[in-house]
Amino acid sequence: MEGEDGLSSRLDADAVAKLTRGQTVSLRKRQGEKGLVQYFFLPIEVPEAEGAIQLAEALEDRSRYIRHALVREIVVGSLIVLASGAVVIVLGVFVIGRPLSLLRARIDRIGEGNLSEQVALRSRDELSALAEGLNAMCSRLSAAREREHAETQKRISAMEQMRHMDRLTTIGRLASGIAHELGTPLNVIGGRAGMISDDAISLCSREIQTNADTIKSQADRMTQIIRNLLDFARQRPPKRIEVNGEEVVRQAVELVSCLGYNARVQVESPQGRSSLVAKMDPVQMQQVMTNLIENALQAVLEARDVVVTIESAITTPPGDIDAAAGHFLRIAVKDDGVGIAAEDLPLVFDPFFTTKDVGQGTGLGLSITYGIVHEHGGWIDVQSKPGVGSCFTVYIPQEESA
Repeated sequence: MEGEDGLSSRLDADAVAKLTRGQTVSLRKRQGEKGLVQYFFLPIEVPEAEGAIQLAEALEDRSRYIRHALVREIVVGSLIVLASGAVVIVLGVFVIGRPLSLLRARIDRIGEGNLSEQVALRSRDELSALAEGLNAMCSRLSAAREREHAETQKRISAMEQMRHMDRLTTIGRLASGIAHELGTPLNVIGGRAGMISDDAISLCSREIQTNADTIKSQADRMTQIIRNLLDFARQRPPKRIEVNGEEVVRQAVELVSCLGYNARVQVESPQGRSSLVAKMDPVQMQQVMTNLIENALQAVLEARDVVVTIESAITTPPGDIDAAAGHFLRIAVKDDGVGIAAEDLPLVFDPFFTTKDVGQGTGLGLSITYGIVHEHGGWIDVQSKPGVGSCFTVYIPQEESA
């Protein structure tokens, strides 16, 4: 280890000490053109001396090899990642993306109410099971909707039958009154016609013309009475059109006036006729007004007046009515009759509930009235006090004028 080329000249004291103890020593040195060189010194036993075997390896080639290998690994890894990504994307589009798009489009159509179409997926995975579940759900929903539609049609038909029966009941009560109502103009017609045909009385052309005009006016009056009765009795599908509310009220008053009550009906319309237009079924609303006015006349025991007020008002509907605040046609039927007891007031619109004596009412009139008004998007407000009277107020929405 001594000498000019000995280990002592190449290694420091610590490295020499390790070799002396029999340990392997390694170190790196840069050797000119060779670059970085790795040295290993392995201790060996030499007779009468201490020695070591020196192994040297140039690291430049190995470093170059490692760099090239690392570059190859990065390139190959990147290509593998890209290829894997492309495969995943392709598989995702065809295996997952397209079925999900079909399912999403089907769900959108279900939301729009289209239950007839079916989703067909050729795969046998969870998405296919989901599609089959959607198809089965649509079939059940479609069947349920058809049953509900059939039941709804039955309920509508039954309701229309009830309303028609209510009108027929009113017509039955109107029969005797109309006979009396037609009796007066018939007597007038008969008398005037007798005056014209009687040879014993000499009439001038002016008197003949006057009698003919009287006969025609009375005949027109009878024709209008019969036409109103037939229109009211005719059963037809509901049809909402723009009509003047005052005309509907006055036609109802004309019908009820044939019943021969002692009380009179006064119609008040403080506003112009143009503001009283609303979209409604005139026959149904005539039935509403007939029921309310007749109930008011029955509640008035003496010869008092029933006041019907019709006007346009800006109001806010109650919480159970799906309508916004705005213009409403307000028709109030007020009487100063017997009134309604406080415990009976919440029940007045219930079917078959009545406070009248047996044979005087079916208990369906106010229930049918409430249903018609509610179908028109309106409501009925009731104020009553026993011994003071009652006021039924009907609200029907009006369309805003352009």
